[in-house]
Amino acid sequence: RSVICLGALFAMGDSAEIEKQVLTFVKELKKFDQIVNLIGKPKKDNRTLRADIVSQKEKTKSLEAHIKKLLSQYSADEAKKRKLQRQLEELVQKRKETLKTIDAKEREFPTSALPEEVPEQPSQKGSPAGKGKGSSYANSAAEQDDHQQQQQQQDVQQIQVDFRPLQVEKAIQEEKLEALKDIETDLEQLHAAAHDLNSLVHEADAGIEQIGNDIVGANEAVENATEQVRGARKKQKGCVVM
Repeated sequence: RSVICLGALFAMGDSAEIEKQVLTFVKELKKFDQIVNLIGKPKKDNRTLRADIVSQKEKTKSLEAHIKKLLSQYSADEAKKRKLQRQLEELVQKRKETLKTIDAKEREFPTSALPEEVPEQPSQKGSPAGKGKGSSYANSAAEQDDHQQQQQQQDVQQIQVDFRPLQVEKAIQEEKLEALKDIETDLEQLHAAAHDLNSLVHEADAGIEQIGNDIVGANEAVENATEQVRGARKKQKGCVVM
C-alpha cells in the first residue's frame, strides 16, 4: 500500500509540473502578443523590438517542446493527460496565429523601417514650444503606462479563466473521492449487518430444531400415557367383573 501511495505522489508531482509549464506558456504567449502589438508603433527601437520577437519565438518554441516531453512521460491519469494535451494544442495554435500576425505586420511595417516619431503637435497660442513638446512626451508616457496596466489586468483575468476548468476538475475529483469513502463506509456497515443476520439465522435454526425435538418427545409421552390409561381401564373392568 505504501508503494501505491508513493506512486500516486509521483503522479501528482508530474501533473502539477505540467500544469505549471502550461501556465508559463500562457504567460509567454501573452507577452509575445504585447510585443507584436508594438510593431508599427512610433518611438520604438527597431533592433530591440526585433530581439524581443526572436527571444519570444525561442521561449515559446522551447516551452512547447518541453510540455510535449512531459506529457509523453505522464501516464497516471489518462483523462487529465488528454485534457492537458488539448490545452497544449490550443496554445500551439495560438502561437501559430501570433507568428502569422508577425509576418503580416512585418510586410506592412518592416522592422527595419518602422514609422518615425509622431510629429509634434503645434503648441497652443502663447505657450512656449519647448513646454508643449515636454507635455506631449509626458502624456504619451502616461498613456503607455495606463495601457500596460490594463493589459496586465486582462492577462491575469485570462489566466484565471484558462485554469478555471482545472479547478473545476479538481473539485469534481475531490467530490468523487468523498463519495467513494461514503460507499466504503456503507459497505462495511452492510457487511456487519449481514454477519449479525447470519448469526440470528443460525440461532433461530437451533431453536427451531429444539422445538421439533420437544414436539416429538411430547408426542411420545402422550402415546405412552394413552397406552397406560388404556391398560388401567382394562384392569379396572376386570376387577368389576370379578
